[in-house]
Amino acid sequence: MEQVQNIKIDDSLLTLVISLVALVISVVALYYTVVAYLLKSGHKIRCDITTCSTVDCDDKYISNITLENLKDRATVIFAIYLRLGRGNFILIESFENEPLILRPFEVYHKAYDPILMYASSLKRIKIDKLLSQRELSHKILLSTTDGKYVVKTSTKKWGPTPLFFKNYTTAIVSPKRLSYKGKHYGENVKFLVDLKKAGNEDIVVPLRPDDYQLKIFNNFSLTKEC
Repeated sequence: MEQVQNIKIDDSLLTLVISLVALVISVVALYYTVVAYLLKSGHKIRCDITTCSTVDCDDKYISNITLENLKDRATVIFAIYLRLGRGNFILIESFENEPLILRPFEVYHKAYDPILMYASSLKRIKIDKLLSQRELSHKILLSTTDGKYVVKTSTKKWGPTPLFFKNYTTAIVSPKRLSYKGKHYGENVKFLVDLKKAGNEDIVVPLRPDDYQLKIFNNFSLTKEC
């Protein structure tokens, strides 16, 4: 009789464990279903813009923009605007002729050249003060197939520059490179010989201090004095 009772208790415990495991599996499946649905519904785009001043123009202008699609669905964009305050809209870029298709989890980055001026109805508009006012609301607006989309989050960039202003013992070391015709050369390169052949691509030959020991050219040899 006692053995039968123990078997019944073990069966009840096994049934409870199976039920708990099934519940956990159901909750996990529901979680991933909800996550998958949220990734494919609506839009969620992060954005970051950079403004700069240059000797090439008198106006402060938008020099870089980065858009990051955080959804598992494409977003079709016809134009990008920067709204300053309530009624000032700056056109950053228009895609009316060829819409920008921001694919799932894709990043769009664009660097812009200096401008002649900002204008509205052939009238020059100075926006330097508006761009510099931090208390003024700055929002990126996207013209999409679903209407206006207001970008609410910014990309989370990191850099050591703020640490430098907090602690002047912080050193920011960056590489310096010499570039010529799309290729970089190191410190040991003392001369670049640019060989031009009619009808052929130019050949650039780097010369180092010890290259006189090597046979670089077919028709003559370098000497140490050279």
